[in-house]
Amino acid sequence: MKYKKYLVYSLIIAILYYLLPFIPYKNFMVMSLLVFYPLANLLLAIIFFKKSNWDWLLPFISAALFLPAVFTHYNESALVYVIVYFVFNLIGCLFSYFFKRNSK
Repeated sequence: MKYKKYLVYSLIIAILYYLLPFIPYKNFMVMSLLVFYPLANLLLAIIFFKKSNWDWLLPFISAALFLPAVFTHYNESALVYVIVYFVFNLIGCLFSYFFKRNSK
């Protein structure tokens, strides 16, 4: 059950990626792509790595969960955000890792 720790994180990210686009607000999908999803990836990565050890799998999970959302809610032009969310998640992981390492 090594991957059980990713379950809560994956559910939160999946809810954001798949349910947030259904909010009926003008330009909300653009705001979610540009603001909410990167911040969510950054904050969730920081929170996740404060509680666990360094692992490279988390940014890949975030990017992989967004791939189907590109084709269900957006179009192919949103594929670049897979890389953007991967990078934001990686930045959050690295920030938490260095903060945890320097606080010891």
